[in-house]
Amino acid sequence: MAAYTLDKADRKILAELDADSRQGFSSMAKKTRIPLHVVAYRIKRMADEGLIKKFTTLVALGKLGFFVYKIYFQLTGMPAEKEKLMTNYLLENKKVSWVAKSEGQWDLMIAVYARDIVEFGKIKDEIFFRYGRYVSDYAITMVKETYVLRRSYFLEEERHSAQEELYVGGNVKCELKDGDKKLLRLLVENSRLSAMELAEKTRLNIKTVLARLKELKRLGVIQGYGIELDLRKIDYKYYKLCIYLSKTDENGYKRLVDYFRGNPNVKHLIEAIGPWELELEVEVKKDEDFYNLNRNIRNVFTDNVKRIESVVISDEMKLDFLPYEF
Repeated sequence: MAAYTLDKADRKILAELDADSRQGFSSMAKKTRIPLHVVAYRIKRMADEGLIKKFTTLVALGKLGFFVYKIYFQLTGMPAEKEKLMTNYLLENKKVSWVAKSEGQWDLMIAVYARDIVEFGKIKDEIFFRYGRYVSDYAITMVKETYVLRRSYFLEEERHSAQEELYVGGNVKCELKDGDKKLLRLLVENSRLSAMELAEKTRLNIKTVLARLKELKRLGVIQGYGIELDLRKIDYKYYKLCIYLSKTDENGYKRLVDYFRGNPNVKHLIEAIGPWELELEVEVKKDEDFYNLNRNIRNVFTDNVKRIESVVISDEMKLDFLPYEF
């Protein structure tokens, strides 16, 4: 049973936060037609009860000179004590940005931010030196692009591709000015910090803070502001699909991608280099919704899709949109 029941007002507020978690209470009140004090109270309640895990900022990692690599592990014969040690090692490793336990083809999935393949290789080798004896199979991908899509399912409406926000993209590195790194770190941890609070924490004057935020947005370093949710609180499940493509032309590929972008339950659409070419991360209330999506992909795109592997993400233990050191 869900620990938190959403009503229509909650859904409207979550949809607004998902689109722009930095906007003020008055803006959300106007858009949702919900009194300002109710908006403020509902947001605080959802955060206090753990449904909203974080108000965060979407950063274009390519603009900071980083690539994203992922490793998928199938583990065998690992004692519970060793599994705990491996999990803690990955959670504490400053080079590892994402850690998730899953059920299905893979048992554990991680993401690593690295400046090049050599740096990634060293990080990967260290993990395998420690725990490789328990790895029966693994896969590695490099992310080309990641599209973060709005949760339009909160409003039970179709999504249009114009609503997407691209946060991993742009391979032209931007030169950051003094204070930018601290600003980005603060905003990734809490996108709702006011300009005054940011000024106090960075020791910059408020005009400089506002100017730097505007410039980081213009440069595409900051792509947008969103929220992290504990989906278990609302009885939703989190699936990942790894999609192997057949030979397809540009029009066929575009039709496939547009289909994914239009699905209200697809949260992340990832173009990858590796064993598979596309990844979908899907949030659904009912398993049936996921099975229908999976079946529709196979039936509608028989000429484009060769194979689909899927896992359910049972525990997303770590997610950081910004490298610890950059």
